[in-house]
Amino acid sequence: KEIIDQPKYLGVGGHLFAIGIDKAIEYGYDGVVTGFAADEELLQHYCEVFGAYPLRALHQFHFMIDEVNAQKIKEAYTYEWTDAKL
Repeated sequence: KEIIDQPKYLGVGGHLFAIGIDKAIEYGYDGVVTGFAADEELLQHYCEVFGAYPLRALHQFHFMIDEVNAQKIKEAYTYEWTDAKL
């Protein structure tokens, strides 16, 4: 249950996936990304929201986002890359 009205970092996960997907495209992987969720609840969230598939190959919370769902994420979560220092 949320204890605040508006989560502070809403959408941050999607934007981070979009950056990872861009890098996967840059390195020739067609946008396919894999990762490890922290727990079952987060894994299910990634599956429901981002279209991830549970792999459970290397870890019980191992997942993959395929190129079709990667494209959907890129369309929903845009960003401008910069090398500027904060």
